[in-house]
Amino acid sequence: MYPDQAAYRPPRWAALLVCTWLAAPAAALDLISFSIHTRLQEGESTASVDSRLSLPGELYAPPVVIEPGGAMPPEAAPAIRASKALWEAFLADDEPAILALWARAERDLVRAVLADGDARALNRELLGAHRRKHVVGRVALQLDRRYELLLVRRDDEPRELGLVESYVLEDGHWRATNELAGDRRFQIIWEAFRSGDLVAAELPAELPAETGED
Repeated sequence: MYPDQAAYRPPRWAALLVCTWLAAPAAALDLISFSIHTRLQEGESTASVDSRLSLPGELYAPPVVIEPGGAMPPEAAPAIRASKALWEAFLADDEPAILALWARAERDLVRAVLADGDARALNRELLGAHRRKHVVGRVALQLDRRYELLLVRRDDEPRELGLVESYVLEDGHWRATNELAGDRRFQIIWEAFRSGDLVAAELPAELPAETGED
């Protein structure tokens, strides 16, 4: 678990979540549409809230596979390469590399996490428990700065345990960030990816079988 993933806890909705993905296979970014339908109940009263979001992005079928020390496809997006480099830096306990791969404004927080010996050891243990990450999609978000969100599943975990990793472009480099943790758009993407039903078929329901030797 990266410090940014620990910082965000999705709200506990009494909800039915529906995710709609619209993307045609293409090298360029397409439009990915997310929607969540939240059904709230209090006593005998119920209310429904619909939230929809459409952002440029792409879905990968098959997913882009990240393995520590493994080769990356030459066409892999720079944010995906940053995700791999950060994972490897945590596994190697390489503090300078970890900090270099984190957004500048958040490095003091990351230093504080790394200064806690127990938290540092737990991070390595949790990250070392996984053999590979499957990046099933990438979403672009332009605010005051340029962000990219990676939709990630680890090993053979179900989508309900998926992660949304966030990166910001700084000085021509993609760096991990926690800036979007409180952003409603990030929350919609997180909830839809983890708990939604897929309407389109572009996002694979099953991960490819594992191959190779341990």
